[in-house]
Amino acid sequence: MRFQVHGAAEPIHVLNPQQRFEPASAVKLFIAGSAFDALGPGHRFRTTVHGTGPVVLGTLRGGLTLVAGGDLLLGPRVRRDGSLALPVPDHSYGTAGQPIAGDPLQQLRHLARQVARHGVRRVDGTVRVDTSLFRQGTEALPQ
Repeated sequence: MRFQVHGAAEPIHVLNPQQRFEPASAVKLFIAGSAFDALGPGHRFRTTVHGTGPVVLGTLRGGLTLVAGGDLLLGPRVRRDGSLALPVPDHSYGTAGQPIAGDPLQQLRHLARQVARHGVRRVDGTVRVDTSLFRQGTEALPQ
């Protein structure tokens, strides 16, 4: 890690200069702030569901694709009153001692009810989750 005054010839502090600096979760502050500024406070990330064929007598003759859109609330985080149940520490870090109370499939059941309202009772094809919006896996670090 190297701290250097812009335009200065020498750094003002150096810590383990031979190691690659991994800023980790501190970067999310910059990312979240930038997204908030660009998208606005009213923006909601959505998970959508798409059928790939016709619905015949309640059966979707094709596949059903759930398109992941960045919705972090697929779980029991939404309370009945619409507020969020966000434990401290957050589960996303794998450090929570207690599970969040409620049905862990509540938001998926909500999506299923929406699909059913469109007349779909059965899917003949494959049910998939499209995560193409998100990069997956690990990248080789430059040497």
